[in-house]
Amino acid sequence: DKPAATRQQTGADLDEPLKLALYASEAPPTHLALLEVLTARRIDPGPILTPLLARAEPEMVRAALRAASASDDRARHRAVVEDLLSHADAGVRAAALRTGLYWNLGAAWQACRKEASAGLPEAMLFLALLGDPRDLAALYDALRAPGRRLAALYALGYAGRVEAIDACVAHLADADPRVA
Repeated sequence: DKPAATRQQTGADLDEPLKLALYASEAPPTHLALLEVLTARRIDPGPILTPLLARAEPEMVRAALRAASASDDRARHRAVVEDLLSHADAGVRAAALRTGLYWNLGAAWQACRKEASAGLPEAMLFLALLGDPRDLAALYDALRAPGRRLAALYALGYAGRVEAIDACVAHLADADPRVA
């Protein structure tokens, strides 16, 4: 059995061949698989992201957006990520939102607030986890809307603020057992 230091070095030795395989391949399924591996390893795929982010297939754009979160060249991709925040495909919008929030883009924060106000559970969770206390107002408002209450309660459970707990406690006696 190899020592831990050797095993770790072996993993690092995979980074460059993975990137080279991405550049060498023409097959979309291979691109998708390699992008997922690079994303999981937090490896910047490099300049190939530009054409991948411009692809027509939402699945490819989503994978490229996830990979872009590790990009060292955020300035190159910033405008594209911001544009994709309003893409027709909900999955593309969600991936752009995650990458934009990771990069702390103002446009992503605006989109997150808008999506949270519209009831998107993931955006509510992002606001609870990452937003400032003023952002919780949208979640408190959502508690009054039966269709958004569950997502708001779930998100507020991660807010880590006393006011959020107080807002949730009021729903312990709710007639709906999922809410209570």
